[in-house]
Amino acid sequence: MSGREKDDAITLALMTLTAAFWGASFVAGKIALREFPPMTLTFTRFLIATVIIFIYLWRTEEVHYPRREDLPLLFGLGFIGIFG
Repeated sequence: MSGREKDDAITLALMTLTAAFWGASFVAGKIALREFPPMTLTFTRFLIATVIIFIYLWRTEEVHYPRREDLPLLFGLGFIGIFG
C-alpha cells in the first residue's frame, strides 16, 4: 500500500468512526436522559469535550487563533448551535 492509499484508508476509517459516534450519540443521549437531568448531562458533555480539546492543544505546538473579522461569525454560529 502506497503512502497516498494509506492516507486515504485512514481518512475513510476516521470518517466512518465519526459517523458511527455521531449516530450513537443520539441513542446514548436518550438513554442518559433517563438517569440524569438535561443540564447535568449537557454540562458533563461539554466538560469532557473541553478537557479533550485542552489536552490536544497542550500536546501540539501549533495554536491557530481566529482572525478578528471571523469573530462575529463564530459568535453567531455558537449562538445558533446552542439556542437553535
